[in-house]
Amino acid sequence: MLHLFIGSTYIVRSVLVHSGGVHGGHYYAFIRPTLSSQWYKFDDERVTKEDMKKALDELYGGEEEVELVCRVLS
Repeated sequence: MLHLFIGSTYIVRSVLVHSGGVHGGHYYAFIRPTLSSQWYKFDDERVTKEDMKKALDELYGGEEEVELVCRVLS
């Protein structure tokens, strides 16, 4: 079934971010409710307008080193 996803295009509408470590932290989200380039950051009771660059830059939330590993399961 994995071959069905090769070459697929996705439209990212939201990103959930965890800031902190394994034993604690905080969650917030970036949401793009329409197909425009306007993103919003939802952080507890605070909602702010953000651009796409900031939403993508904060994907990994914390200051810890993150290693991405991609595997193809056959």
